[in-house]
Amino acid sequence: MSLPTPPEAPQKPAQKQEIPSNVYLYDKNDTSPIPLTYDVIDFGKPQGGASPLVGWATGAFFAVGGLWNFFNLNGEGTIFAGILLCAIGGLLIAAGFFMNGYSIIANANGFRSGTANSGEVTEWPVDRGYFTVKVRVGANKTTRMAMNSATLTITRPDNLPLSVQQVTFTGSNTAELRQRCEVQADRIWNWAVAKGYIF
Repeated sequence: MSLPTPPEAPQKPAQKQEIPSNVYLYDKNDTSPIPLTYDVIDFGKPQGGASPLVGWATGAFFAVGGLWNFFNLNGEGTIFAGILLCAIGGLLIAAGFFMNGYSIIANANGFRSGTANSGEVTEWPVDRGYFTVKVRVGANKTTRMAMNSATLTITRPDNLPLSVQQVTFTGSNTAELRQRCEVQADRIWNWAVAKGYIF
């Protein structure tokens, strides 16, 4: 006499697992080709722009000034000044959070710029000529020397530029800055062509 076989346990349906895309963390000082094993370029947050900490600190300063007005109504403070300063402080703090979340990535769809919750997609241009370098000539008055910058700019289909602030070089020699920026534009363009994102 054989023993009864136990009932088979019900099989769990296979769970779909999202396979994360390979993400290349962009380095503007790297001149080697971007490896084709990566599906996405993450440019990160803009460097050298207004820091979110500046927005938060300035906003906190205005908010404290607004609260001071509310607690000193018998003296020099007024309700209007308190409301106005608190509103300005709140807007600056919110702007700091927005600046903290802004980034640009490049993938098969093009360039996505914005925050995690909202953003705009700029499709890959049809020609390398749409990748341009914008050179700004300026002066640093404290050091009394030229402080120029070169930034990679992509012309969108609506003829508005998308400035990729993460690909910005600063210094005194504009020709060198332009050349360094062009090298980075070539790296990004060649990667997209090799991946088949541009036909």
